[in-house]
Amino acid sequence: MESVKPTVIVSGFGPFGVYTVNPSWESVKKMSKLDLEKDFDIQFITVEIPVVYDTVDALVPTLWKQYHPLLFVHVGVSGLAKELTLETIANGQDYRKLDQDGKLPQDCMNASNADGCNEISCKLDVLKICEDFNKTSKGICAHPSKNAGRFLCEYTYFTSLSINPLRTLFVHVPEFNCVYTREETAKGLDKIIRLCLLQLQHCECIAT
Repeated sequence: MESVKPTVIVSGFGPFGVYTVNPSWESVKKMSKLDLEKDFDIQFITVEIPVVYDTVDALVPTLWKQYHPLLFVHVGVSGLAKELTLETIANGQDYRKLDQDGKLPQDCMNASNADGCNEISCKLDVLKICEDFNKTSKGICAHPSKNAGRFLCEYTYFTSLSINPLRTLFVHVPEFNCVYTREETAKGLDKIIRLCLLQLQHCECIAT
């Protein structure tokens, strides 16, 4: 029987507010799926997530359960971002921004994971990923952040980190042409994912 290849999932968000075309999803769609699958012998899946808290609650855990991903990278847009921004922490409290359905998450004031934590850190070495990215990238930069914005982006990140903090990352991308083109952003995401996978491979080698 043919073995099932490890899965990498990358998500972007659907339209919301002024973003009738969301740069996060457009960037994800531009990524080179075939190259990543060939170079790392993986199954590469992309998912568009509506900007709706209830959908995040239902869809994200389902994707984890269905695919048991080796890596799950969420991508969102930030009007404040001037570089690719890798988020290091997600919080489960104080969500006050309404989603596309005009709703807040059900437990917006006191969300927590199964262990009762209201703040979860990514267990990937995000600083190292940014350093390695910036050493070899020309014209595009990445930096870490501790503020994911208390909206769907951070809520989605918290949801995934609650399931597996070692195999989850969130990347905020700038608006298109404000800093980078769609193609540049997609190439940057590709490189970040490669660095994540190399780091995970190293962790697994140490563990064995």
